[in-house]
This record gives sequence, structure tokens and C-alpha cells, in this order.
Amino acid sequence: MTISTERIHLIKTKLTNILTPQFLEVIDESHLHHGHPGAKTGKGHFAISINAEALNHKTPLEQHRAIYQ
Repeated sequence: MTISTERIHLIKTKLTNILTPQFLEVIDESHLHHGHPGAKTGKGHFAISINAEALNHKTPLEQHRAIYQ
């Protein structure tokens, strides 16, 4: 398992346990950030697409905070 695959699995596990999404996709976009100062940590850059009832009726900022929590 690569570091990216492990990290995607970790992200999916944490979001699933907390938000119980009906749909969740995690995409590794690290290749788009190669050479950026923030990319030096090796943690990667990921985008998610999520549909979770727990996020309904929240503002975009509240949704963002819930995901990062």
C-alpha cells in the first residue's frame, strides 16, 4: 500500500465514522501541487466529494469545519 493509498484510506475511515456519508470520494491531487512549499511535508493534497445527511442544513463554512474536525 502506498502512502497516498494509506492516507486516502485514513481520510475515508475518519469521515465515514463521523459523518456516515451516503457518498464519499477522495481524490489525490498531490501531483497538481508538486514544487509548492506546502507539498514538502509529503502529506499530499486531497479533494473530497461527499454527500452526508449530517452536512445538510449547514452553511458551506460549517460543512468545511465539520469535515476538517
